[in-house]
Amino acid sequence: MRRALLAIAAVAFVLGLIARLKGLAVAPLAVDEFYIVRSVDNVLRTGLPKFLCGGWYGRGLTLQYGAAALELMGVAPVVAVRLVAAISSLLALPAAFLIARRLYDASVAWLVVSILSISVWEIAMARFGRMYAPFQAVFLWYAVFFIRYGLDRDRKALGMMALLSVVGLLTWEGGVFLPAANLLALFGFAQRPRWSLRLGLETLGLVGLAAFGYWLNTGALPVSNAALDFPSVSPPVSLEGGRGLFDLAPQPLTLSLSHPGWLLGALLPIIAVGAALPWVLRFRSRPLTVLGLLLVLLAALCGQFAAAGAALALLVVYGWLAWPEILSPAARRLHLALLACLVYWLAFTAVAIDWRSLHAGSAARTLALFVYELARLPDFFTVALWPWARTLPVLGLALSILLVVAFVRITRAGGGAPSAERVAFALFLSMLVLTALTEPPRVETRYTFFLYPLGIILALGTLWQLVPALMRGRRGAPVLAAGIALFGFAATEDYNHRFLFDVERAASVTQAGADPNMASHLVIRPDAPAMASWLREHVTRGRDVVISGYQSLDFYYPGVDYFFVDWREESFYDWACRHGTLERWTNRPLLYTEAALESTLRPHPRGFLVVYTDQEQRLLQDLARYAPRVVWSSDFVSIIELSPAAGAG
Repeated sequence: MRRALLAIAAVAFVLGLIARLKGLAVAPLAVDEFYIVRSVDNVLRTGLPKFLCGGWYGRGLTLQYGAAALELMGVAPVVAVRLVAAISSLLALPAAFLIARRLYDASVAWLVVSILSISVWEIAMARFGRMYAPFQAVFLWYAVFFIRYGLDRDRKALGMMALLSVVGLLTWEGGVFLPAANLLALFGFAQRPRWSLRLGLETLGLVGLAAFGYWLNTGALPVSNAALDFPSVSPPVSLEGGRGLFDLAPQPLTLSLSHPGWLLGALLPIIAVGAALPWVLRFRSRPLTVLGLLLVLLAALCGQFAAAGAALALLVVYGWLAWPEILSPAARRLHLALLACLVYWLAFTAVAIDWRSLHAGSAARTLALFVYELARLPDFFTVALWPWARTLPVLGLALSILLVVAFVRITRAGGGAPSAERVAFALFLSMLVLTALTEPPRVETRYTFFLYPLGIILALGTLWQLVPALMRGRRGAPVLAAGIALFGFAATEDYNHRFLFDVERAASVTQAGADPNMASHLVIRPDAPAMASWLREHVTRGRDVVISGYQSLDFYYPGVDYFFVDWREESFYDWACRHGTLERWTNRPLLYTEAALESTLRPHPRGFLVVYTDQEQRLLQDLARYAPRVVWSSDFVSIIELSPAAGAG
């Protein structure tokens, strides 16, 4: 059996290797890749990621300097940034193998390698010149040493965790989670930490590292080089949508402060929480348990039951609190306190909020908004559940079920010496909670990408143990488990043999005609080379004017005259440089109002405006007097031809 799995893993690895490296130069630059490529140009120019117009780009520093090193060796810019990501993806596989083997056995490890090798998501991100694949590799190797330290208390492993935390901080802003995980590893699985000079120094050092990570990710290398001053425009009002299903939802805790009657009613849950405190203080010899239970009660009192549940789950998985203690008759005061808080906030949310005025729509949508009110923090809905549900529903459901089973099975044993599986699950859950506490700029799956291999490992390991248990040890259980894992994965959204064997084809790299949710999941790549080719054929240099709103075009078409971004867009402040005179990434003169756009068009017989298709209709209406017409379009970007003479007439 193990030899068969090894053979399958070998074939899958070869296919995955080819898919990761074949034709890296073919795909057009995604706009996020263009940012890295342009910043690498700045690194090669000055040695620092400093914009020509001022300011710094501190994201993905390890990626930037790695790509710069490859360019110095003669590798093309597009290939260089993607090659760093592809190599990182390959380096993640041995780490995943080591984790799976320590948690379970070599058979599960080879299954993990097989699935990750041919995963469409893994391949797509490996071919994406951004920080996601590099950080995933850093995180998986960090997990190797986290598990080693959690089980063996190996000081060298703690040192490697600290080192990888620094690398993670310099790779992606999500690296700020790793210093927090260091502290969890230091005190995790210990009911009563034994203070010593060494533990104090280690704690101080890791707290300092966490503070450095926070500082680095909140302004150490700001994009902007000066406070912007635009006296000709009002403060920007975003034209972009919110978070879809949940952008209408109010916040009950804030609303409750303006309802005196409900504030008086809040005395009941407050009294119930106070009555639960003596039970909590019974664990005062276990300070981490007391701190966690206080957090559970505080979260419930504030109406944030996702936070209360997450805190309780972390207490259990780290072994600071056992299920028998939670379910014991002595814990009834805790149960009553949580129930009182839940009843209060359910009543308040149902009665005090005018749901009809929110235009929630269907009953299902209203119910989703209602539930969301009680689970805003951590925001599992918009960071994890919602992106996966709309993009990877089958895979997401299967993983969720297996991970819940894993949690129940792992924590049922209670405290005591932790297993490798328990330590790994604690890391996974901690990182998921920390990720859900952030506010990513978009609702996309990429922000949980670094957790995907560890989730696969825990899910496959659970399946590997569940099947023999259900078959009561009968022969053939491993074969059945392996078959379910491989064929089950092949039935999910993360396997596509056409993508695997035809990764270079234009439809694969530009996502032409793809569902928007899946396109963002696998990276949106408007066909900038085709756009540039059209402009070269139709634009008369010196007479026509080309105004672009899509930065990647600049890499393929140097004839762009101006850059345009509406001042009301959220990206305006990030892109504007030198008080709105230049666009930061292309260093082109910047236009950000319709008046400036019109005055720029007027002296020319024709103008060509490159815009995202979601802005197309608005601009066609606003510029109707210039006889606008769409002359080229893809799924995501369009070229609009304008006739200033028509406007003058």
